Amino acid sequence: MKRILSLMGICVLVACGDDSSGPPNVIDEYTIENAFPSVVLSRPTDVQNAGDGTNRLFVTQQTGEILVFPEQSPDSLKTFLDISSEVNYEHFSELGLLGLAFHPDYESNGYFFVAYTAGTPSARLGRIARFQVSADPNVADVASEKILLEWADSFPNHNGGALAFGTDGYLYIGIGDEGGSGDFNNNAQDRSRIFGKILRIDVNQNVDIVPYHGIPDDNPYAGNSSGYREDIWAYGFRNPWRFSFDDSTLVAGDVGQGKWEEIDIVQKGGNYGWDCREGLVAYDQNDDSLCATPGPFIDPGGPGRRGGGRRGPRAPLRLGGPRSGGHGGWGGLSPGAAGDSGGRRLSGRPARTRRLTGDQPPGAKFLNIVSCGMNVSGTVSVGPLRCLATMRSARPLTVGSSASFLWMNMTMSLSCSMDPLL
Repeated sequence: MKRILSLMGICVLVACGDDSSGPPNVIDEYTIENAFPSVVLSRPTDVQNAGDGTNRLFVTQQTGEILVFPEQSPDSLKTFLDISSEVNYEHFSELGLLGLAFHPDYESNGYFFVAYTAGTPSARLGRIARFQVSADPNVADVASEKILLEWADSFPNHNGGALAFGTDGYLYIGIGDEGGSGDFNNNAQDRSRIFGKILRIDVNQNVDIVPYHGIPDDNPYAGNSSGYREDIWAYGFRNPWRFSFDDSTLVAGDVGQGKWEEIDIVQKGGNYGWDCREGLVAYDQNDDSLCATPGPFIDPGGPGRRGGGRRGPRAPLRLGGPRSGGHGGWGGLSPGAAGDSGGRRLSGRPARTRRLTGDQPPGAKFLNIVSCGMNVSGTVSVGPLRCLATMRSARPLTVGSSASFLWMNMTMSLSCSMDPLL
């Protein structure tokens, strides 16, 4: 039986092919497919399902729209939500509608959550908001918006945007270090600031009153007297663009500055090092006083594991912006670019890589991996520039077991750890 995987699934196989602790290198057994040839998208940033048994896919577009279509009937594409008038989207930027998550009880309450940038080019805002579906299941009530979090942002890049509910029922939120370069405002290590963090909030508290959420009692800084944000779950990130759960384990991809990408097993109260270090290497191009007595840090991949990936023109995982030779600012994993490059594996040791093969969307020069998400059956999809692509495997792969699914999630997170689309 063939099982559909996304292009995300290939990356860990390429990078870890010689490592006995990881999956075998089976790159030749995959081909790239345009999952829905009749669906034409514009700058997709996320793809999710509502978990309501309807087998619909919801795709966010950077310009401010959420599109919906039944997976078995993609021609009936509709606009689920249009907040383009509220979204601050600047062309050639990392701004826009960036993330989507459905409430675990969406089928009964109709709540869903979005991450987007608002304001103006001279007064940018980051925003996490809740909406509710209307009486029409394919149309959201745009007037139902409740703003849970909002913050001023000095730069157009590093906005994060990942949203996901854990098995604990809480909403996890990825927010970048505000942007600029080298954590310009020294945010990621400062626990009094929202930037460079993964947050954790309870959306079932204060449902009808401001701030439309609450703080879980077991958050690491709940009730602290040090001025730390109580919604912080972990910190020291540069730009956690995408993350995902393997059961209760949160696995995040963090975009590197110029040399290393990270896959992080996110732990309660964990410090993941930025801007004191990039990956496992000290970062010395800042003046952050909080790095004078650094650490302790959690290594990429978790304690005792290495989950960093070399960022550069010879890396087999084309995950960065222009520095990695990718197309535009999101980077791209392109047939030919990923293989035959004498690249490095995730831990930085030499690896054997081979050329990706398969059909690309018509007219595409690169298959730019933009984002990832899962349908109701657990199949992972990706969003290139204009379509949703999947990868079809010639050998069955076990998705349900913790080990293999964790590899998939780690890969998905890293593959989605890219600076947003230019």
